[in-house]
Amino acid sequence: MKFLNKTIYNRKALEKLNLTVNWALTGRSKPLIRVLGMMIPLAIFGSGLYLFREHGMIPIAVAELALGTFLLLWMPFYHRFQAWAASKLMLKGNPEYTLDFNEKGYTVSSTTAYGAATDRADYSTLWKLCETREYFILLLNKHTGYIMDKDGFVQGSAGEFRQFLAGETGLAFQYFDL
Repeated sequence: MKFLNKTIYNRKALEKLNLTVNWALTGRSKPLIRVLGMMIPLAIFGSGLYLFREHGMIPIAVAELALGTFLLLWMPFYHRFQAWAASKLMLKGNPEYTLDFNEKGYTVSSTTAYGAATDRADYSTLWKLCETREYFILLLNKHTGYIMDKDGFVQGSAGEFRQFLAGETGLAFQYFDL
């Protein structure tokens, strides 16, 4: 069987890739942990606000307000920042990746601002298989992976691909509702 997929690595795809990799490696935090994690930036911000109201614009009050604000904005938008940084600094735009799968292995071809590249590998290089509503994520290790748009199949379908790749690798897809 043969599958061919074309995926544009835009910020949306990179954001899903980053979020899925993080959840696949660490697990999704429990709601209580996320709430407690937001309390630290709120406490820093509140302390800065208190100092500012009581003592005026002293350096420690300004520093606490700035740090609290930064952390409050950073935490919920961390994955978006990673996606933006990857698209601007590493990929330089929205390159298209073509992934070609057959019984012997897979080939990844891309054209970026740095030039064209083609890599061939067998299925033993795949470490984890993840899936979201819109994408398949194929992880080679903790830091390297490919994202495939489910609507990007030029040859084959997403459902057939899921079964094929699970059979070739012996790995099960881990689903994330993203």
